[in-house]
Amino acid sequence: MSHKIAFMLLKSLPRLALHQVRRLRAPWLLLLILLVGAPPLYRLLGPRGVPVVIEGKTWRFEIDVEHRLLETDSDRCDALPPDAVDIKRTTGSERCRYSLPAWRRLYRAQATGAASQPPVWPVPDLQQMAGIAPDALRLGPRHAFFELQLRADNGQLWTCALPRPQWQQWAAGFRLRLAVDRFGTADCGRLPAP
Repeated sequence: MSHKIAFMLLKSLPRLALHQVRRLRAPWLLLLILLVGAPPLYRLLGPRGVPVVIEGKTWRFEIDVEHRLLETDSDRCDALPPDAVDIKRTTGSERCRYSLPAWRRLYRAQATGAASQPPVWPVPDLQQMAGIAPDALRLGPRHAFFELQLRADNGQLWTCALPRPQWQQWAAGFRLRLAVDRFGTADCGRLPAP
């Protein structure tokens, strides 16, 4: 009798073990799927961008200093600009060579500073330009740049130029997510609001 009971128990043991393994396998399988699938899902569905900290805020004001010079060109003699000078007709042709006064950038004067300093335009001294008559110099276009210096945890740096009102809203030390493409270029136009 005991032999029959032992045989029946041994016969039913694999079914019991299989049932228990099935019950145990479901949580382990779910855990394995979560462990393997979580990182790609996080990259796909998680927050966008690279976490960065604003390391600094700077401004840069630039003014082009231009000088007047004569540039040589040619055109049909009946289509010359009104301020053309030194006109010479090409032999046997209806074309003329001429000179035309033009303003070209000589250099760019620059003033820079941190956000704690008030932005000021540079003041180039046009009287001190050696070899160029003062009346042949002028101040040209002005350029203003307001920039954030951003650093990722891995040390990578980006600089984002912003319009002044948006630049003024940010503070050094602030943490945010910066949209960066696969080539490592920051999309500064998609900075979140502070």
